[in-house]
Amino acid sequence: MTLIAFHACGDNAEIITDSLAYSHGARHLGEVTKVHHLHHLRAVLATQGDVWFGCAAGAHLSNISKHADDFDGLLSVAPAILRRIWEAEDFTDKAEAALFIIGWSPEASEFVSCGLDAKTDFEPWRIEGPFMIPTPHSLRPSEFEFGILEPAVSAEALASWREAAEMPTPQSPQDWVHLALTAWEDRALTPAPSRVFIGGSLYFTQLNYSAQATHRLFDFDPPDEDFLKMVEGTLHPRAQLAPCPFCESGKVFVDCCADLDVECPCGSGSAIRDCCMLTPEERAQAESELVP
Repeated sequence: MTLIAFHACGDNAEIITDSLAYSHGARHLGEVTKVHHLHHLRAVLATQGDVWFGCAAGAHLSNISKHADDFDGLLSVAPAILRRIWEAEDFTDKAEAALFIIGWSPEASEFVSCGLDAKTDFEPWRIEGPFMIPTPHSLRPSEFEFGILEPAVSAEALASWREAAEMPTPQSPQDWVHLALTAWEDRALTPAPSRVFIGGSLYFTQLNYSAQATHRLFDFDPPDEDFLKMVEGTLHPRAQLAPCPFCESGKVFVDCCADLDVECPCGSGSAIRDCCMLTPEERAQAESELVP
């Protein structure tokens, strides 16, 4: 899960996304474009979850959009296309995956937003009001996010979270920035299981009937201690060589409480020690980079 938020209503729509991408287990971090413009349909595609699925979905729907007359036409064929991608590429054992289509609907005579996700077999669901994932702790998550959180977060914590305030409608780019930074502070720097990865750059997309554009608002550039909080306990090289977060042994995580014999979360089928654990050469290189 990384950052995406939007609001579509009346004659305009606004979307923000970060650009951070990561492999399962966070062994590798990178950046990716999460908003795909379809200018001829007055619409955009925004992806959430599995990076490979998001890239494939964006490419296939961008290609098929040349046969669609409008936003509503694209929305009608999207479920079948997304199901074929999901099944053909065997994404079924991967993390959550969703695609949001935001644009001008001739049927509704306004800008609308719809979500399509793997858990609901990519059947479109209309999103009313502002939407954000992940939400700060002070705001109530969407049912979509609750579905992601339920397997890992206690029922008591989720029940308490349901009592939080609804997300307000941002009135300016500065409001979107404030929401993004609050989500980063609350969710990227918090311990698992509600921790998510947020980073890269924050992009702001605006749509109206005659134009659409994306601008970079700012770059996430956390201090070193905050970056280590975000990757703590993962397979990121910095996390593997950080002090163990689960005890006070003073040893680095990979030499202490890390369970290296379980199946690697990257999906290779091998144990972590035979897969994403740093090799001696990688470890030596990483340690040399940490020396002041």
